Amino acid sequence: MADIYGSGIVSSIDSNCTSIRIQRDAENPSFGCIFEPSTRLDTVHVYDAIRSVFHTAAWYIEGQHKGTRIFNVVDGDSLTFVEQTEMLCEMFDIPCRILSPTMRSVCRMTLRVGWIGDLIIKRCQDAWIHTLNQSGISYTPIQYVLDRETLATTWGIALDNSLLERETGFRCMHPRPTPELVREILAYWVELKAWPRDRLM
Repeated sequence: MADIYGSGIVSSIDSNCTSIRIQRDAENPSFGCIFEPSTRLDTVHVYDAIRSVFHTAAWYIEGQHKGTRIFNVVDGDSLTFVEQTEMLCEMFDIPCRILSPTMRSVCRMTLRVGWIGDLIIKRCQDAWIHTLNQSGISYTPIQYVLDRETLATTWGIALDNSLLERETGFRCMHPRPTPELVREILAYWVELKAWPRDRLM
């Protein structure tokens, strides 16, 4: 199953929002995207993830299917890493800089150096804690996370849900993350006092 996102679910989207929210408070707000333009971010909304379980169970039992069946559960129209970053930067009103291939390679090599990655993580975590403290938030499940393996690696693998759709007829209600869905997620965290109550976007 793809990365599940939605209200009450801590996902990569929440982490990406945290990274961009930190940059919004920087002296010169901007966010540098080091992802390859073609790299897809496999996601699925929590409602669709739950629906897929019940849908396939009913399909299996009612159709009297036998044996083990394995399906990928993923948005039908998932965003690429770059598309999601551009969407979130627009929501938070900061420039999104798509780095050149050379700069992307340099950044990935830098992240492979342990102490440099640790330093970047520490600085960003401190910035996030400062932002939370300014909003009177002492605890939140949403943390600044830097997945160095994901950032430092290029790959072309993505999930394909065509078998699930073709054999069971399942269709996602939320084919891709949208600004409206992200606002809904952040509003949920704001109500729980787990996200700064400021201009969300």
